[in-house]
Amino acid sequence: MVDSKIWWCLGKGFVEFWYDPWLCHTPLADVVPIRDPPHILLAEFYKENGWNVECLKAWLPMDVVVEIQGIQLYQDQEDCMVWLDSPSGDFMVKSA
Repeated sequence: MVDSKIWWCLGKGFVEFWYDPWLCHTPLADVVPIRDPPHILLAEFYKENGWNVECLKAWLPMDVVVEIQGIQLYQDQEDCMVWLDSPSGDFMVKSA
């Protein structure tokens, strides 16, 4: 499946928290047992000084919160998709 070969390199965090593959190679909605997760941008869980841990804890198990805390957003950059089957991260028809 092509979707499983796409991952997000995080910048401003304007990706879907639950539905885009930014933490692992599958969306959080497929990993965390939550019914009908809302559409929320990743940036809504990030403040000027880092992750809003209390907000993350309200939605996620602690082991996932700890994993997320190890990720930094680069708010001066745009989010970008990375193609996992390419050394450069750029999509190539040959690798699909």
